[in-house]
Amino acid sequence: MHANTRVSLTAALTSVAMLVALMLTTMVAAPARAATSFADVSSGHVFAKHIQWLADSGVTSGYANGTFGPSDAVTRGQMAAFLYKLVGSPEQSLPATPTFSDVPRSHVFA
Repeated sequence: MHANTRVSLTAALTSVAMLVALMLTTMVAAPARAATSFADVSSGHVFAKHIQWLADSGVTSGYANGTFGPSDAVTRGQMAAFLYKLVGSPEQSLPATPTFSDVPRSHVFA
């Protein structure tokens, strides 16, 4: 690969894929409770316990309309926010110049 070649991810992660990645990254067992607080995640959903754990842990709150969107795409910014919350939202200082050329300092996930 050439130094000036930009690599971009074209395949979007779904919310469930993000969930699996978070659970594997932290190696946290899902709680026993299967009922969720999201209208679009039934207690029979394969990841119901995991999704509710994320909500109970403050990693995600879903959408304002009470849904989670288990098949929705997850952006890089959203994934960064999930990981940041997962590790306890540590204090940070933003660099003087943006680290990524496609993310301005004014971006919600900067």
